[in-house]
Amino acid sequence: MSTSRSNDIVVRLKNTSKGRIIYERSRHVTKKFLDECSSPPELSCLHDESKYRYVNPNYLHQNQQHLREKRDEEKEEKNEESSDYCSEELALQHVEELQTSPRKPAIFVSPDFARSVKSIKEYEHLGDNKVKDALAKKANEFQTHSDQLHQKTHKQLKDLERKNILRALEVQETTLTQHRKGRDESAKVYLKMQEDHRKHAQMLERKHDKIQDEIRKKEQEKKEREEKVKQLFTDLKTIQSRILVIQPNCAIQNKLADQCKMIVERIRKTASDLENHIIHETQSGEINQSLPDKLKEAVKFALNAYEAITKRIEEEKQKLEEEKAKAAAAAAEAKRQEEQAKAAAAASPIATSTPVSSSSDKNKSPGATKLAEDEIQCADIDAFEWYTKLQKDMGKTEELIKPLSNPESKKLKFDLQKAVNTPINAISPISGEHLREKLKRLLDLLSGQSVEVGSKRVNVGDHPQGLTFCKYLAAKMIVKKGDEQVSSKHETAFATAMVFVGLWMEHPDVGNLFLSHLHRACPYTVPYYIPRQEGQSPEDHRKTLGYRYNSDGSVEKQDQFLKRMSGMMRLYAAIMVSPPPPLRGTSNVHPHGVDNAWIWLCRVMNIHPHPDITATMIYDMLHVAGNALYAKYGKQFQKLLYMLIKEYLPKLKQVASSSGGGPLTRLETFLENCLKHNRQIMIPNPEGFLQADFWLSS
Repeated sequence: MSTSRSNDIVVRLKNTSKGRIIYERSRHVTKKFLDECSSPPELSCLHDESKYRYVNPNYLHQNQQHLREKRDEEKEEKNEESSDYCSEELALQHVEELQTSPRKPAIFVSPDFARSVKSIKEYEHLGDNKVKDALAKKANEFQTHSDQLHQKTHKQLKDLERKNILRALEVQETTLTQHRKGRDESAKVYLKMQEDHRKHAQMLERKHDKIQDEIRKKEQEKKEREEKVKQLFTDLKTIQSRILVIQPNCAIQNKLADQCKMIVERIRKTASDLENHIIHETQSGEINQSLPDKLKEAVKFALNAYEAITKRIEEEKQKLEEEKAKAAAAAAEAKRQEEQAKAAAAASPIATSTPVSSSSDKNKSPGATKLAEDEIQCADIDAFEWYTKLQKDMGKTEELIKPLSNPESKKLKFDLQKAVNTPINAISPISGEHLREKLKRLLDLLSGQSVEVGSKRVNVGDHPQGLTFCKYLAAKMIVKKGDEQVSSKHETAFATAMVFVGLWMEHPDVGNLFLSHLHRACPYTVPYYIPRQEGQSPEDHRKTLGYRYNSDGSVEKQDQFLKRMSGMMRLYAAIMVSPPPPLRGTSNVHPHGVDNAWIWLCRVMNIHPHPDITATMIYDMLHVAGNALYAKYGKQFQKLLYMLIKEYLPKLKQVASSSGGGPLTRLETFLENCLKHNRQIMIPNPEGFLQADFWLSS
């Protein structure tokens, strides 16, 4: 145990800075040391024994012991000086031989030998003292360094303990803080839960009250609907009886009598079907909203038929009276002319005559004047000319793309439709990057580049009319989005409008095709109230006005019709106010800006309004483009609104439909809200409106 510990101490001492010092062990140092010592005297045998000292064997033994110790020390410190040890080894061997050899006579040496040995011992003693002093000094330094290390270690340990204590206190303080914070948060959560519970209870109570109100309202509506159904059915029966009363008078012409019979039969059949429907729904306990609408349409049809028949009868009677009067006048005129001719013939044999206007010329002028008056009542002259030109141009385009409908071009037509429909149907207000990507895809297609459609690529150059067809279809699809998508969700109009404005900037003919499709689907965007042409059936006339017929042959409901027209008008207004995209190489001028909204409002106020549809179209235009119109025209737009309220609103009230004034009430309320703030216009941007910086969003 002690040996290993000593070895550890020796190893540690060797690893210290002083223990790693290299000591010089070369031979010349040893030689110098030996030269400092006096050389031993030479030994020689003399015959005169009186001159020699006797050498004590004990002294030899001590000298031998001293030499051995010295040799061991020198071996440990000077391993390299092996040659110097040889002489000493020989001397030791000589002494040992003297001791072990048989007793011989004493050897006498020189007196200087003792002095030399003494000097050697003194020198060795001095060296031993130096070594001891050096070792003592080394030991003191080692002890001092150890004490310093111990003090430093003790100090570091104290510092570490103090830091651990401080860290533990900090952790404890943090834990307490978190505990207090968690407790406060728990208290807040508990209070919030109590408040939410209270609000939820109030909401449930309001919901219960609302449900009760709705139940009462539904019961009231049901009662009113039943009363309305009864009243409408009574009106229908009354009108039917009136037609039956005037039916004998229709015998003036066989054609009118046949028409009257058909109308009476249709009214009778409709009344019978509706009566059965009323009985069935009354037994079930619930009258559907469609029943009053059907009755209303039946009453309206019967009333129109009654008025038309009455008017036709009066016209026929008046016509007969006029013909009789004309015949009497013609007879009188003929008689007068005959008398004048006789008088002239008697006075002179030469007769002169003056040409007079034919009857066809007399009848032509009033008819032409009446047609012109009808056109003024239904459309502005400039708007009508614009509408007619666009429809003619679209007719030519439709003739050009007819070859694509051939069987051999059917596959290419399908691919081109997919290339156009896919990006247009995917338009949504996700981000400006999304809109830029859809616009780029459409522009690439129309610029003649090949675009990917499914697993293949298609190019408009694959057919001579491929580009024209794609432009025609793109315009049609945009109008379709207004009809189907915008009519249900108004805020979606602006993303579609922004993409189409970019397309219109690059391809103006696409914009003209869009207006043509829009005017055909919704002529009120011209504005144009298409009159019924002579010989045109009511169904065909309704289709030109934008109505659709169901599969069973019935016309769509009025509210559905107004909803579709509103969607297309809102999309048209959104196109006028949407900011154009920052396309390179273009002037960035809007192709169909807000000034067209001003023109539309002026045109619609210059023609006679129609029930429901006029108020709906004006409301949609002002709701979408009102903010932009006020920003551009300022006080002029304010004057236009005052004129709309004071002069045009009374006209709208005069033609309001008997079924209700919902569109008119909505427009009137909107105008009142716009001008109630200190007589200043307050029209905010509509919901979903996208600013110009939306193009740069990602």
